[in-house]
Order: sequence, then C-alpha cells, then structure tokens
Amino acid sequence: MIPNVTLQDAGEYRCERSNSFGDAHVNTTIIVESAPRLVKPFNTTSLNTTVGSVVEVECVVDGYPVPTTTVTLTEGAGSTVLQHLYNSSYQLTTNSSLEAGMVACRGESVLGEVEASRALYVHSPFKIATGAQLQHHVQVPSYIIKVD
Repeated sequence: MIPNVTLQDAGEYRCERSNSFGDAHVNTTIIVESAPRLVKPFNTTSLNTTVGSVVEVECVVDGYPVPTTTVTLTEGAGSTVLQHLYNSSYQLTTNSSLEAGMVACRGESVLGEVEASRALYVHSPFKIATGAQLQHHVQVPSYIIKVD
C-alpha cells in the first residue's frame, strides 16, 4: 500500500516473492489521476499590443486525464477562442482597439477545471486629419473593457 499517493507515485511496479518452493512476481502500472493545474501561469498581469499586431499567449495546463485547454478573449458581452498554433501556444491578430478585454487560459477535465486570466490592452495610433478629412475621421484612443 502507498499512503498519501502523489503524482510522482505513478509508474511501473513489480512485486517479487520467493521461498523454498519457488519464485513469483507480478507487474502492475499505477496511474494517478489529478485535476487540471496551471503548469506555467501567466508571467504578467496584462498584455499590451497595437492594432494589427499578433498576440501570442502560452497556456500550459497539466493533469490526468489530459485536460482540454482553451484560450479565449472576452470583450464586452462576447468572446473569441484564440487560434491554437502548436503545443501550448495560441494567437490572435488584433484588428481593432475594440478587441481589448480579458484573455483567459482554461483547462478542463472530468476531475475539475482551472483558469487564469489577464487584461489585453490594444492601442491604436492617433491619426491627424486636416481640412476636409476632419469631417469624416475621428480617432478614439484605445480602452479596456473589464469583465467581472
């Protein structure tokens, strides 16, 4: 018996016995299930980018059974799932300062869920209009929508 099983106890085990009548052994595999956990939490509390830039986010979640991992951007009342690139990297191309919001890394399995989020600020450069252009173009500074 293994008291207080941890993730490190998973693996192959062999039990051997011998006496004057012979030898016997049995092999077994121990699989330790664990709820999802963030392996590499976000290293900053916010992301800053400019309109037209590509934002790459790393979301590393561990657990067994292997959790489903998603990264979403919540902006106002809507949300967008970021494109999965490879391994634990996700990306979003910002097309507007209205895409500012909260980026969330989420892992989910039958044993539970885990989530971490941080703010995404999308800055847009100011444009200076002259003459007739002034009537048609107004540039608004970027802002963040905080979702509680």
